[in-house]
Amino acid sequence: MTEHSPRKATILSAILPGAGQVYNKKIWKVPLVYGAIGSCLYFAINNNVEYNKYFGELAYRADFPGYTLNPEFSLFSDANLTEQADYHRKWRDNFFVFTAVAYGLNII
Repeated sequence: MTEHSPRKATILSAILPGAGQVYNKKIWKVPLVYGAIGSCLYFAINNNVEYNKYFGELAYRADFPGYTLNPEFSLFSDANLTEQADYHRKWRDNFFVFTAVAYGLNII
């Protein structure tokens, strides 16, 4: 029987999230690893899409004063758009940090 190596489990997890858990014979943890990393990435990407939507509208209005790119934003002031863009940028950045933390916890 081969000896169990914590170092090998750590290296496996760094290369492929969840691989260290498989090596440790704790396969039930793999869905938790992918759920944590995947959900954080999902929310980061979703907030990035929303940020680009609001920021794109602001940029369009700066280039073409008096016009709106997206009719959905016709009632939004520039201040409202800026507030929404800042909100989604903040949460996008936070969820990318959360993703890195989840990946790091997977390795540990």
